[in-house]
Amino acid sequence: MTLSTLTSNDLKQVAKLLEQKEVLLAQVARINSELDSFEAMGKSIPRNGLGLPVLVNGLRSGRARRGQLTETILELLKGAGPEGISIAEISSRSGVKGPNISVWFGVTGKKFPEIEKVNRGVYRWAA
Repeated sequence: MTLSTLTSNDLKQVAKLLEQKEVLLAQVARINSELDSFEAMGKSIPRNGLGLPVLVNGLRSGRARRGQLTETILELLKGAGPEGISIAEISSRSGVKGPNISVWFGVTGKKFPEIEKVNRGVYRWAA
């Protein structure tokens, strides 16, 4: 796209987007300043490669901490009893997509000899 192919509406939209970007950059600068003043009080704030704060509770960018899915699935299996629990049930209770749960059983679940397959898509803790 060249400048000569832009219409006046395109230029207005670009100008509007640039204004929004400037406002957001000013907000980020203000927030970074507040974080810097917090750090100046001797408090440490972990940051990622972009300089943005990382959540302290172990979550990274909306992702669960390492091993959390295993802990969740094992808890659900142990609480399910002898009839077991389905992948769909684990998915709904954990908030993780069903295919991801299936892959977990195919890869990580094989490491646990206590996990038994009861039926298609149904597993139980047999310890």
